[in-house]
Amino acid sequence: MLGIRVRTRDETHKVERKAKRANIENLGHAGAALRIAAMRSIRRRKKAAPPGSPPHTQTRRLPRAIKYAVDKQRQNVVVGPDAG
Repeated sequence: MLGIRVRTRDETHKVERKAKRANIENLGHAGAALRIAAMRSIRRRKKAAPPGSPPHTQTRRLPRAIKYAVDKQRQNVVVGPDAG
């Protein structure tokens, strides 16, 4: 008869920490991609945009005002115009 010993370690906290870090990194990539898509959808026109379509701009300041931020605690990303 053979005797076998097995040792196991619970390292779920390491897996959770790495998954959270990867999630935050991917949220940053997604936020950047959405920001670029939003910037490219804004057209330069003198007239106002029709309701339900992307806004128009005359000075190109609006696309440059679009920013994104990742909230690490809540694990979400916000994309929109900068208030300042």
